[in-house]
Order: sequence, then C-alpha cells, then structure tokens
Amino acid sequence: MPDKQRERFYFQQLRSCLIDLPDGETRDSESPDFLIFANETLGVEFTVFHLPAGAGERPYQEVQSLQNQIVNIAEDAHASVGGSALYVHLIFGRHGRLTKGTVRQIGETLADVLLSFPVPRSIRDGGVDIPRALLPAEIARVRVHSSVDGVDRLWQCGYGSWVAPVMVSHIQNEIDRKQRTEPLARKKCDRLWLVIVQDIATEAHACELSDAGRLGPYRHSFDRLLWLEPHAPLAVDLGGVTDRGHR
Repeated sequence: MPDKQRERFYFQQLRSCLIDLPDGETRDSESPDFLIFANETLGVEFTVFHLPAGAGERPYQEVQSLQNQIVNIAEDAHASVGGSALYVHLIFGRHGRLTKGTVRQIGETLADVLLSFPVPRSIRDGGVDIPRALLPAEIARVRVHSSVDGVDRLWQCGYGSWVAPVMVSHIQNEIDRKQRTEPLARKKCDRLWLVIVQDIATEAHACELSDAGRLGPYRHSFDRLLWLEPHAPLAVDLGGVTDRGHR
C-alpha cells in the first residue's frame, strides 16, 4: 500500500475500534506499515481487499477505472462550456462494452445530454432522472441534483450489481499473498497484526463479509488477523470478536 495518507486514516480508524491497540510511540514504516513501541513492539500491516472477478470476467478494478474515467471526462467537458454546478450520480449497466477507446466518447456524450436536458437549478427542485433513452447504452441510470451553493459539484458512479459475499477462500487468498512479506516484517517487531481493509472508496464491486468469512478458520502466522471497514468504523477479529468504533 503506497498511499501513506490513506494508511494513516486506516490506522486512526483501527484505533477508534480497538481498545486493546496499545498506546505508545507510533512510527510509519514499510513492511509492516506501522510500528508501535510499548512494552513490546507491535507491527501493523494493512492490505486493501478487492473481490476477485469471476471466471471470464475482467478485474473489477479495471472496470472501475474505466467508469471513473468516463465520469471525470463528462464532468470536465460539462464544466468547460459553462455547465451549471451539479451533483450527478451514475449507475453503469453491463460493462462488457467499456474499453479504453470508448471512454472519451461515452463521457462527452453524457456531458452533452446534461447540457441539453432541463436539470434542477435549485436544491429546492429536488432531483431528476435523465430518461434512459437519452443516455449512452453503457449507462443504466443518471440522477441529478442542483448544487447546494451553485459552486460545489460532485460527479460519481455507483455500482448496481448484487452484493457479493466475501468468503473464507477470498480472505485466505489475501492472507497467502501477504504471508510472503511476514518474515521480513517479523524482524522489526515482536508481534505482528495483519489488517484486511474493505474500503468502499476503492472497492469496485459491492461486497460484504459473510458469516463464514468472519469465522474462518484461516491458515496464517500473524499474531492477529482483522477485517476493517474504516468508514463505519468497524473492526472484526476474523475467527473472533467484533469491535465497533466509539462515536
């Protein structure tokens, strides 16, 4: 995980959930991501979970990247010709036709639609759905609201797919991947925790931890194995206890 700012956010959320995360001097590190110096040195390693694609499907991260490019192109094209500040939420349909070569055309077509359609001019107008027939074939739905202050704008895409369960095999695969770095991390600490992060801001496919995924069992040599949902915040001891953040 190269994004240290995001790692610090995860660490902060983890601390808000876990009353037994020891106090002590905390330092940024690499493999593990953080070291806490207390009576003994604790290493905390984060890894972001991405649900693997099914057989014959493109990776969700690849599809998400194409969708985000379309949203960014549409927003920029709309603003560049004086389009009003809007809150726009898109849901893509079946994504088999999305390619690097089509994202610009789709994005610019969407911008043209929003420039020509009577969108809300005030927050009091509520939201409107753009008629499906006007949208590019790859986009299933577009919901538009006016900006709160006429300046702020937010264009984002959601995912209309079913919520997939995160199973034992999914988590074990992630553990196995991180297990390769465990010997190096052990040289820097007395105890080592692995925290598997489900970050809704980076996950391309809607998923949730299943009961089976929570219980395991798992094969690993870490001293503690955790599942973290940082935006809740919620921390789950995989095979053990659930701790929620204190509000």
